Amino acid sequence: MPETARAVNYYKALHEVAAAINSSLERDVVLKQIVKGAARAAATKACSLMLLSGDQKTLLHVAACGLSERYMRKGPVSVDISLADALKGKAVAVFAACDDPRVQYREQARREGIASMLCVPVVLKERVIGVMRLYTAEPRHFAEEDTSFLTAVANLGAIALENAKLYETIKANDALRKRLFAIASHDLREPLVTAYSYLKAILDGVAGEPGPQLRDMLERIAKRLRELLDLHSTIMEARGFDPEQVLSQRETVSLRELVEQTVESVHASAEKKSIALKTELTLEPCTVYASANHVRRVLLNLLSNAIKFTPVRGGVLIRLSETKDCFQVDTIDNGNGISPQDLPHVFEEFYRGGSAPEKGLGLGLSIAKRVVEAHGGTIWAESPCAGTEGARGTRMSFVLPKSAGG
Repeated sequence: MPETARAVNYYKALHEVAAAINSSLERDVVLKQIVKGAARAAATKACSLMLLSGDQKTLLHVAACGLSERYMRKGPVSVDISLADALKGKAVAVFAACDDPRVQYREQARREGIASMLCVPVVLKERVIGVMRLYTAEPRHFAEEDTSFLTAVANLGAIALENAKLYETIKANDALRKRLFAIASHDLREPLVTAYSYLKAILDGVAGEPGPQLRDMLERIAKRLRELLDLHSTIMEARGFDPEQVLSQRETVSLRELVEQTVESVHASAEKKSIALKTELTLEPCTVYASANHVRRVLLNLLSNAIKFTPVRGGVLIRLSETKDCFQVDTIDNGNGISPQDLPHVFEEFYRGGSAPEKGLGLGLSIAKRVVEAHGGTIWAESPCAGTEGARGTRMSFVLPKSAGG
């Protein structure tokens, strides 16, 4: 093969090997592509990649192409003289594999039709972990570019092995984390539910009417347990959020009705702070194709936040409007607003700005963002909010596509 053509083949093969590494993290798949690409580009009979065993005395085939099963099963590959040199970081060329005393399985190489071999180290983090070999069917004096090419492929193979190792570690850790999370979620929720149920029964007078002081203490405990249960539910929702599951629950619903239901559910919270809760809603039902429960959760989160961050005797407005293709919901409060440094991060998981209260994990807005985006919508925040008194407060807005014919 002309030198120029061989160089082009080598560059092309290196590109393909790099692409294979980027396309998959499955070790066997990537390594198979690497050895096949190397053998094809170098115009050789076969190629193999072997890794050192734990005791450093033998090598184990992890990928090969062009070699028969009989040859692969010939026996343990000990660190012979040629391999020992390669494991010291040197490239080793063997012209007559069937006669060279450095080769361990000379007779098997003869039966396999192997004439010459080129062996280079596989180096990972400055440590030799194995070797790559090219095998030819005809005697061949390997050139410097052959050695450089195989060395480059071996280096890419080391990267693939490291990526695969990290991937397997992540998968194992993720499986363990999911298992521990499932156990923890059950073990946490069950005693909380039981304790809360007993407290409610006592407060309902099952064991006799508690005195005023005891009732006050029990109500405080019940409130804290309820907060823990709500917190548990939020964590579970964030951890197990599945856009496909959300979309599977879609139906044609009235966004106006969802807004009205949510406003009704937060009236008591607003009244406790003497907050004026106002609405500006279109007369149309505003039908959207959505999961009613999830959209209601978004509305509840935005309205609850608005009430939480609005001072006593302040005001909160929820407005429903429409554009050509979408319906838009705005919740507007006249609280202190969100600082410029916090504003870009409010929809990030676990982010809690400087003005956030002590309680909470910073998951509500991130869940709202996932829900809205799963429905093909957009959510955003503005602060200070133009149009409010003294240009203060926050406007949280999201849009959802209109349903067909809506």
